[in-house]
Amino acid sequence: MNDWMNELEQKIVGKIDKQLSAKDWTWINTGGQICTFFPANYDDIKLFLQLCPLPFRTFGAGSNVIIRDQGFNGVFIRLMKSFRKIEFSPHEIIVDAGVPGNFLVNTLLDNEFGGISFLATIPGQMGGFIKMNAGAHGMQTSDIINWVEFMDEAGNIHRLSAAECNFSYRKSGFKHNHIILRASIKAHKINPKEEFQIISKLVEYRKSTQPSSGKMAGCFFKNHEQKDNNEIKAWQLIRNANLPNFQSVSVSNLHANFIMNTDNASAFELEYFMQKLRANIFFNQGILLNSEIEIIGY
Repeated sequence: MNDWMNELEQKIVGKIDKQLSAKDWTWINTGGQICTFFPANYDDIKLFLQLCPLPFRTFGAGSNVIIRDQGFNGVFIRLMKSFRKIEFSPHEIIVDAGVPGNFLVNTLLDNEFGGISFLATIPGQMGGFIKMNAGAHGMQTSDIINWVEFMDEAGNIHRLSAAECNFSYRKSGFKHNHIILRASIKAHKINPKEEFQIISKLVEYRKSTQPSSGKMAGCFFKNHEQKDNNEIKAWQLIRNANLPNFQSVSVSNLHANFIMNTDNASAFELEYFMQKLRANIFFNQGILLNSEIEIIGY
């Protein structure tokens, strides 16, 4: 492992942290040590792909992920400050994968563009929004995408139209070895004062209905889709369930689909709580919920 990593460190502009604690960067504040690569540009990523013999995953804010306690037998790629450009042109707005949602919304507002206000209420970055087709308030990321560029494991860059991304509810066609780089988004000219009021109302609604502090990872379960295209809200199923009794893990009083790390819970405890709750809902309410949180590692 050290030979390829030493060679990579000599050639890249970015850096590698060989023992970064997942507990320090995931929102839910748990997990083991992981090797993390912070590229500075596309060439850094291509060099990494040429040299790294291990599996890899791409992550940004770490807002919807649990890394297991024994870590991950591979490398995380985190697209941070070097991947946070927003480009305005007469025909489109191009957003790097590392741009946080609230920063994107505010930057567009400053330039009198809008129509993406729902992203101000979702934690995370553009790459993650695209990969999981994140959504809120009746909109989802696929609604605002023109095209997406990604790099495959051979270092080749591809551009897909929104239709080619195979978006569905909280899913896309992108694989774990696809590194999303940037996207062209749909936005339109707005009245800044009116748009600011829309954003403020959405943010205030989120604060009043979802926890805004504490150790958490966003909504744990996807809403349950039915054949008639209606859906059953996951929080309603959780409210009607017999909750597992854990000292270190709890369900938020504001929004039942937010599972909280209340007392230094391990990743194992969080996952065990989640699976016991899922089983209870299945056996007593007849619905098997699917996770919206990605769980990675041993």
